[in-house]
Amino acid sequence: MRFSETVVGAGFVVAGALIVGATLSYPPGEPGQPGPALFPRLVGVLMIGFGGLLAVQGARAGGGGEPVAWRRRLASPGFQNALFVIGAVLFYILIAERLGFLLTAAVILFGLMWRLAVHPVMAGLVAVGFSLFVYALFSTLLRVPLPGGLLWW
Repeated sequence: MRFSETVVGAGFVVAGALIVGATLSYPPGEPGQPGPALFPRLVGVLMIGFGGLLAVQGARAGGGGEPVAWRRRLASPGFQNALFVIGAVLFYILIAERLGFLLTAAVILFGLMWRLAVHPVMAGLVAVGFSLFVYALFSTLLRVPLPGGLLWW
């Protein structure tokens, strides 16, 4: 199978359009204060722009692109690590409200460090410490509401 830059670029254009479309219902910011739609919409617009450039570049080059060796790609540690990170993000989205930010973040950080062969004791200490630090920073200093979950039931 061949994978073309045109196809990848078009995929980024579609993903960017979905992001921009999803942020249209977000409330606008006040004058001088960016609203919650600013950064996701900016990322979506950049994805559309650069995806379009990649698609045009691929169309001009012609051909079907480079052959993709799927078995070798799936077996590569870098690809597996990327899938692990995507899985961790999905885990957070699905579980954070029930489990809470602190527990979910600690589990995810421990899992990611375990995947990267960090010693389990060190991974546990860093996961708990960093989760507490991020919680304190966002919840206390920046006053961002984070899910309490089991700990604040």
